[in-house]
Amino acid sequence: MIASIPLLAAISACFSERIQESKVVPQYAVEQESNKSWAMAKSNPEAAFTTFHLDFNAFGLSKQSKSGCRHLLEHLLAYGEHGKLEFRLESEGGFLLLRTYRDDLDIQIDLPNSRWKDGFGFLNELVTSQAEWSPQNIEGEKQTIALEKGLLSDQRKASIAAWQGTFGDQGADPVGNLQDLGRVTLTNLSNLASTQLTADRAALSIVSSAPQAEMMDLERGFLSRLPVSPVDGEPNPRKIQITKKSLSYRGGGSARACVIAGMDSSSWYTTLAAALAIAGECKGAYVDIEPSVRQGVIVVGSESTGEVEKEIDSLDKNDTARLFIVGRHLLQQYLRLEWSGQAGQQIRTMLMSQGQETSLPFLLDRAKRMSLDDFATSLRMFSLENGWEIVGS
Repeated sequence: MIASIPLLAAISACFSERIQESKVVPQYAVEQESNKSWAMAKSNPEAAFTTFHLDFNAFGLSKQSKSGCRHLLEHLLAYGEHGKLEFRLESEGGFLLLRTYRDDLDIQIDLPNSRWKDGFGFLNELVTSQAEWSPQNIEGEKQTIALEKGLLSDQRKASIAAWQGTFGDQGADPVGNLQDLGRVTLTNLSNLASTQLTADRAALSIVSSAPQAEMMDLERGFLSRLPVSPVDGEPNPRKIQITKKSLSYRGGGSARACVIAGMDSSSWYTTLAAALAIAGECKGAYVDIEPSVRQGVIVVGSESTGEVEKEIDSLDKNDTARLFIVGRHLLQQYLRLEWSGQAGQQIRTMLMSQGQETSLPFLLDRAKRMSLDDFATSLRMFSLENGWEIVGS
């Protein structure tokens, strides 16, 4: 499953919603291992099931994204050792989901709490076994990916056009190019697996009713057995390559986009707040973003052509103070919703695999401390002078 993280303007409905928290909130234990991997566990007596997230960053693998090799690897990992692991998990009350982002691969396994220890065996099967990587299965998954690409939403197409137009091949969507995908071989896939599924790119988290110390101990053992990548996994900056102010895609609607800094920058918060405020002014608008420690692209769009652009281009100084209040509130709501529960576990693990450990209180503090001047600067980034438009046709 190729993934992006869309934020709907409907988040504004959360203005009056109060997120209930228990008086005693279980906390994560977090540590970085000697092989540069990260382990994180939280014991929650109220957890209905056990959730694992195993993430591997994809730094330095843009060529494998462009070709679709990373996407194809995701599909093949799901076979496990004996074929179609997701079906075997479901028959035992479990669940498997894999997601490929530009900077990350996320593997999620849910299991009944009584079987939480079995999760390590399933994860080991996923990342080590190539028994089912037959030519027949590889070709079958290529056909499945071709079908997936034909079902992409207009929002997704606009986002792909924005990333590709901004960063060239470094912004390639991991869904891949079908012509290049046709040339991907078993050797390419094996080489990618040995490069990406490694300790120095990995972060593992567990939330369960099991004892925290026992979870951490088993995590250390699992992570210690992962190999080290032969390719540098450091987050080198993407180089902006945009050459024109108007980009296009086949589909309906339109959008406005700009560069957004990595999450270690204060401008990440102000840019996202500005995007949420703009989307809140437009009916049926959306915001599309992939949280990462590297700079990327943020897109504000609508199914109605020109609606978002008209709203942005009509803004004046009198609108900025009002949108600042709206945007800061929506940003805090987004952080609370996305960084709590299972979604929060996924995103936090993703960022740990990229070398950044964070928490909801830290994020909320950054959001609360944004200034009106910084917000105004970010709002101007969506103007056509600083950003660019993406138009469906």
